[in-house]
Amino acid sequence: MVTSHATTAARWDDDRDVPEELVGRLYRASENAVLDLISRFSLAERANLAVYCYRKTHLYRIGLAIAATCDRETLVEALGTNLGDILYAQSRDRALQLRESSPHMFRPKVTLAKTTAYHSAADE
Repeated sequence: MVTSHATTAARWDDDRDVPEELVGRLYRASENAVLDLISRFSLAERANLAVYCYRKTHLYRIGLAIAATCDRETLVEALGTNLGDILYAQSRDRALQLRESSPHMFRPKVTLAKTTAYHSAADE
């Protein structure tokens, strides 16, 4: 069954389509925990959840984080061309802002090499 963009987007405007427990868990979760929560969802489910969250003021940033895990085509399918493109662009901008403002979150773990004892000329 093929649904139109308007039908799909309107469906996610309805609070009954997203379990209240999931909304609560998303709202209380850190961004990394949000990504863990949605990891079992299909790409289409993540796109639809991103749309749902994006439309709620208190879940807006979570919606952008979820949208950043989706490709452009899936977001366009969930929202239509104009809004799908906007959500795609905003989610990528948000991901870039997070990397720039919190670079330590995205840096690989640093390990230090073991050093040998340092001998200076004064020690001799």
